[in-house]
Amino acid sequence: MVKGLVRLALAHEFSRTPIRRTDMSTVLGSGSRKFQEVFNRAQEELRKVFGMEMVELPLREKTKLSQRRAAQSSDKSSSSKSYILVSTLPIEYRLPTILAPTTPKDAAYQGLVSFVVALIYLSGRILSVRNLERYLSQMDVDEHYADKTLSQMQRHGYIVKVKDTTADIGDVTPFEYHLGPRAKMEIGEEGLKRLVRSVFGEDAPEDLDARIKMNIGVETQNIVVEDEVAGADDHVGAVAKKAPTNTRKKRPVKRRGGDDDDDYE
Repeated sequence: MVKGLVRLALAHEFSRTPIRRTDMSTVLGSGSRKFQEVFNRAQEELRKVFGMEMVELPLREKTKLSQRRAAQSSDKSSSSKSYILVSTLPIEYRLPTILAPTTPKDAAYQGLVSFVVALIYLSGRILSVRNLERYLSQMDVDEHYADKTLSQMQRHGYIVKVKDTTADIGDVTPFEYHLGPRAKMEIGEEGLKRLVRSVFGEDAPEDLDARIKMNIGVETQNIVVEDEVAGADDHVGAVAKKAPTNTRKKRPVKRRGGDDDDDYE
């Protein structure tokens, strides 16, 4: 049973699909009652032999106030019951010579994944489709390849495409990208910092970490992204800037029938 669970985890990671609890139960069969024991032993084998372990994916971020309220009042479990494999190797061993992609195609995909995820992080965790297209165009990424790869990134859980109900562009429905569960676990904020520092090299400013932290904000914030592309004088790189907060005090308006979430969606 332990070997079967290890093989299942490796097979799912090869195709970059989540390892679901239901899949594990299918492999374990009648041994499902000993799930935790088998799971722990499989984790030991993965760490000892492959330098990896299974970690549970977070639930998809609720992008609307009404969704967050519904989630708080729901009795459903906060567990996603889905896992991915992540490396347990020390940072000093996570080198390109050790963790190098196996094919040029995979190398191109991983490079674009890192670039897009970094842009979303540095744009306050939300990046409009329009702005992302600008960045990819500046990097001379083929439009057809970009569309195909972004769709693949959505299937793999790196990014989530969400309709932007706050924007009004006539008959055009605007969309924006959010961080997916795999991006948060596989790359995360620490991975982003290492990526940005590797780009700057010795020219990195002393307050780079503080600038990164200011740009990425916190997970529950709703950050508005400007349409303007960051200028060449931006020390964090080509990232979108947060729009200034409107501090004007509004008159309270009494509503009948309870709260209206439309202003937040």
